[in-house]
Amino acid sequence: MNETLIILINQVGIMFLLMMLGYIFFKIHLIDENGTRQFSDFVLYIANPVIILQSLMSEFSYERLINGVLAAIISAAVIGLGMLLTRLMFQNREKLCQFGIIFSNVGFLGIPLVKNVLGDECVFYISIFSAVMAIFLWTYGIYLVTGRKDLISLKKVLTNPCIIMLVIGVIFFCAQVRLPIVINSALDALADCNTGIVMIVLGSYLAQSDLKRILTDKRMYFVCLFRLIIIPLITLIILSVLPASLYDLKVTMIIGAATPSAAILAMFCQKFGGNSEFGIGVVGLSTVFSLCTMPLFVTLLNYI
Repeated sequence: MNETLIILINQVGIMFLLMMLGYIFFKIHLIDENGTRQFSDFVLYIANPVIILQSLMSEFSYERLINGVLAAIISAAVIGLGMLLTRLMFQNREKLCQFGIIFSNVGFLGIPLVKNVLGDECVFYISIFSAVMAIFLWTYGIYLVTGRKDLISLKKVLTNPCIIMLVIGVIFFCAQVRLPIVINSALDALADCNTGIVMIVLGSYLAQSDLKRILTDKRMYFVCLFRLIIIPLITLIILSVLPASLYDLKVTMIIGAATPSAAILAMFCQKFGGNSEFGIGVVGLSTVFSLCTMPLFVTLLNYI
């Protein structure tokens, strides 16, 4: 068992404990639905974009630039194949199931996990995955939840904080811009809040759901099977063509692909009038199962 896997298992254990705290905090009314929503907004619109910016403010090299482009291509391929697969399976039905399979919790869970397991340098790659995911989320994702193409907005894509910080970060990366120490330290403090808040939010989502209904809904397990097993397997096949020298990039991509259903599914359902209970259930159940499946796929990566 290599060092990366040991760190991942330890980190997954920490995240599970934090998620259980979120579950307990919601049950004993230390936080409520409004608090959960505010925490979610903090992660989506402040902490994650800050981490993306920080990850890109590193020493420039053409190798990293090329690997970043490769990360974007792999990310788009994984998402695109997920869209094709679910379209073939469901046709025009069960759109929330399609959403739960296609979109993973890259920004919410993948970024802090990669940061803690592989270090700041690999956040560069997972941030690109998150940005590519954001483009699809605010277009095809909104269509799946609402069934309305008129709600798809290019403006919302371009003004998404993750996309904005990605653009700024790439400019800073290429121009080698460095922020003052005071500002950098403040950004570090914001980024350090990310992991704990993410898991507390996910735990509170789980607490808001009807566990009995979740555990007896076959659709939930179907979504988890494809989100946590089939999609990562497809990603492994894609990654198998890459050389062993790109190990860190490969681990980052498999972690991103193996994360649970995107937490924003629950938020979109609440915002656009979808089945929020189903959204919360998919996010909560897939998050619990992913704590076992993510280490499994990092292990399998060592054999390709």
